[in-house]
Amino acid sequence: MAHRKSINEAAAVGDCLHKLFEHVVDGCAESIALVCGSKELSFHQLNVLANRLAHVLVRRGVGHGDLVVVALDRSVDLIVALLGVLKTGAAYVPVDISFPMQRISQMIEDADPKVIVRRDTTVDVLSPWTALCLSVDEIWNDNDNNTCTSSDAETGNLQLDVQAEDLAYVIYTSGSTGRPKGVEISHGALSNFLFSMRRDPGCDETDRLLAVTTVSFDIAVLELFLPLVCGARTVIAQEHQVRDAGALLRLMKRHAITMMQGTPATWQLLLDSGWRGTPRLSKILCGGEVLTRHLADSLLACGDSVWNMYGPTETTVWACTWKVRHGDDVLIGSPIANMSLYVLGEDLSPVPLGCLGELYIGGAGVARGYRNNPDLTKSHFLDSPSYTGTLYRTGDIARFLAPEKLVVLGRTDDQVKIRGYRIELGDIEAAITAHADISRVVVVSRDERLVAYCVRKLPQASDEDQLCSIETWASAWDHAYGATDQDVVSHSTAFNLAGWRNSYDGAPFTIHEMRDWQSSSVRRILSYIPERVVEVGSGTGMMLFSIAPHCKVYHAIDASIKAVEFTRRHLGSFPHVICEHGQAHALPVMKDAFDTVIVNSVLQYFPSIDYLVSFLDWAIKAVERGRIYLGDVRSLALLDIFHGDVMHFRTNRQFSPAEMASYTADAVRDERELVISPDFFANLANLFPQITRVDITLRDGDYDNEMTLYRYDVTLHIGERDNVCMWPIELNWRDKIDLTSLKDRLVDVLEGSNPLRLNNILNGRLRGVYSRLGAILGDASYTNSSWVHPRILQDIARESTVQLALLPSRSGDVWCFDAVFWRAGQTPDLTLHAPEPIDRKTLTEYANAPKVGEVATPATLDRLLRPWLADRLPAYMIPSFFVELDRLPMTPNGKIDRKSLLDPVTEINVIEKPVTELERDILAVWSNVLGHNRIDVNDNFFHIGGDSLRAVRVHTKLEELLGQSILLAKLFEHYTIKTLAAHLVEDKTGGLTTDPINFGSVQHDSENIAIVSMACRLPGGDHDTG
Repeated sequence: MAHRKSINEAAAVGDCLHKLFEHVVDGCAESIALVCGSKELSFHQLNVLANRLAHVLVRRGVGHGDLVVVALDRSVDLIVALLGVLKTGAAYVPVDISFPMQRISQMIEDADPKVIVRRDTTVDVLSPWTALCLSVDEIWNDNDNNTCTSSDAETGNLQLDVQAEDLAYVIYTSGSTGRPKGVEISHGALSNFLFSMRRDPGCDETDRLLAVTTVSFDIAVLELFLPLVCGARTVIAQEHQVRDAGALLRLMKRHAITMMQGTPATWQLLLDSGWRGTPRLSKILCGGEVLTRHLADSLLACGDSVWNMYGPTETTVWACTWKVRHGDDVLIGSPIANMSLYVLGEDLSPVPLGCLGELYIGGAGVARGYRNNPDLTKSHFLDSPSYTGTLYRTGDIARFLAPEKLVVLGRTDDQVKIRGYRIELGDIEAAITAHADISRVVVVSRDERLVAYCVRKLPQASDEDQLCSIETWASAWDHAYGATDQDVVSHSTAFNLAGWRNSYDGAPFTIHEMRDWQSSSVRRILSYIPERVVEVGSGTGMMLFSIAPHCKVYHAIDASIKAVEFTRRHLGSFPHVICEHGQAHALPVMKDAFDTVIVNSVLQYFPSIDYLVSFLDWAIKAVERGRIYLGDVRSLALLDIFHGDVMHFRTNRQFSPAEMASYTADAVRDERELVISPDFFANLANLFPQITRVDITLRDGDYDNEMTLYRYDVTLHIGERDNVCMWPIELNWRDKIDLTSLKDRLVDVLEGSNPLRLNNILNGRLRGVYSRLGAILGDASYTNSSWVHPRILQDIARESTVQLALLPSRSGDVWCFDAVFWRAGQTPDLTLHAPEPIDRKTLTEYANAPKVGEVATPATLDRLLRPWLADRLPAYMIPSFFVELDRLPMTPNGKIDRKSLLDPVTEINVIEKPVTELERDILAVWSNVLGHNRIDVNDNFFHIGGDSLRAVRVHTKLEELLGQSILLAKLFEHYTIKTLAAHLVEDKTGGLTTDPINFGSVQHDSENIAIVSMACRLPGGDHDTG
């Protein structure tokens, strides 16, 4: 059965990408083509810069047939470089600089490029090929206007003859030998693909596409180039954003994204983070892995159209598309323009409609082959007189349900044989994900066993749980304050350090650190000249005793009765101060009673982001005109880095990326405090219109500790509409700005210029953390960069007599900060970014879900899923192991990384070993049958790789070893070594019986264990004795 789609338009294959782009530039030169962070390029600017690079490359000898490696970060420069290479007649080879050095080396050695385009910051990674390197930083002046400093002659379109059959790019994919293989794609194949995508799913000048895929994954071709040939806009998610679902959702809202492409794993990540269709996308493209019915239905609720995309790298990104509809099957559909699909048997003849076969693809999109690998090319690319052109052998099992209705049922190598049965792993995965408690699953075969790696759906904390959490924190502080009251009096009656300990080794912060921490908040609050203050979470008065003397009214509230008692004892002559016991959710309405609300180092003890919003509703009503100061807020963007650094300190050893990811995932899941993204506060004005300005600043101070590294302050200005901010002049620190030129610019600020904002300064406070964790976290881009400690800028500000505020980086880069300088009398804008849409239904995007109370231990996956599957699958398809994960490991391409899934046998913890000779004999039999010896005498046989067939083998071997008959059913009643040995000792006959054995379901430990006969033939299986 074959299906072909032909479109008789030469434009589909006749033009090259850069020519299509140049044609678009003629029609919409000033329209925005690219956005990345704070940078924008129009179509004209992009073309000028690409031409400039192309001229430089030609002067370096690059031309027709050459390869150029592009090793750049996710930025506008990446697109400039790709276009520039194509304009020379050469082909580009994308290399992700975050990949391991060995893989980068293998790709570059195989490609043998003429030039490597890189940044100055990637010198280390590419040092073996320095002679080939060309830095984009040296080519153009990447200034605010993104203009070129070259002559018109150097920025005009090159007039080179590039043909459809010429090579456009070589992209490296994983190879079965362990070395990546380079797939060669021609200009004709690329332009045919883009031409077809422009029609279906469709793209035009009204679209805004969010690009999230690494350039080393071929589906990035659609994201980076389709908008360019349609006059649409591409918004490029930066490196740190593509791994952060919350950051992606904020980009979608900020840029009014209409179109996005992702793997099922990427879309599931967004849904798990609370996305429910705000913003609503017009086109959702999903491919790279199987799109399940459940995920498809979820996506249909979030967009106008959902497209299932299918295609190997060897057929130029996508070869088929299918528009998904409610109630219909999820298929891979029909071929794109000028492509053909064939479902063939082993003899390469078409199989009848409805029958299984292997999928072959032919047409204009088929690759030229694998670079430098003729044998591999010959085995995968078929030239047969029976078919027109070259066919690519996909290795996928497929079936035509009807013309234009093609379904892929799995890989030829995804089909496994267990106990003689051929099993499709996808069938088991579908049965498991149908369980209400399971979010995601992947099933693999290990040593003749099936192993299911599962992710549970997150439980939601109830209102009762949240209130319980508040009580728990109040009790904890009561204990801390009560236990140390005598100790703190020796410091100062107004400076109680009880409970202030660091997270690394639990040691108390020094009095000097705490004085520094206190003065940071006090300075900021007093700068607002408060008169009527209410402080929620006043503790032992660390803010109160410093601020109250400057106020007319000071109302202090705390949930800890011990803290309130301490403060009252030491109030002295402060008649204008009221100190009372209370909790944030039970505060009386105090409408317009205050000009300042202080909540310092308290938000982390709130049980949820919803609780915080309810509190802010109260706080805003309490302030008619003034501000709400939220101090010492823990940053969600830095949470995994924080936990990783704590682990590194406590263990003092190096971790692999997989170990680090596993640990930080566990630590983030178990985090008991509320940790919030700065973006939440930046967007609050759209939730509370009373907010007129939001200042978000990093904690400052003389000490580098977790409070200055991982926390920030927020001031919400209420009702101050006549206090106009001055917009700062913005510069990028990396644009050749240094400390000397900074001092010159500050002179301009003093002499009347607007405030000055410097963006993307590498934060020297975090340099040590980066040196320990950067490479492990997959971020090596700043290894040799220049870092600036905030104290250096503070010293310069003091010397220059200007004011300074340190802000989280507007670009979202967690290793960077922004700095704003202004002269006395100015009110600078200290916002992170313009407020974006926000509603109460999507608040979970902006914060973690603190672990509330002592959560009841959920049923083990084995207890949960084994009975469930027993009702749905034959026994031979039920996994031997169920492994619970917080998340499935991902490759850089957004697919599930099956190689990173740990063998469950190695994770078995042996606590109690055999004592008696009989226990050791049973252990020997179990070990022989199960294939491993990590067995505790209390382990359930069926939880450590055992199944009914292996139980029968154990029965036979035990009878041989002990020389006595044993009732088989007893093995299912006594399923640990200890209980089985005890039974055999008690029953010397071994339960000798002539009664027939009931091969049904025998109850053990409240579970159903299916027992199968020796023939192992059960209904529903495709038994194969081969």
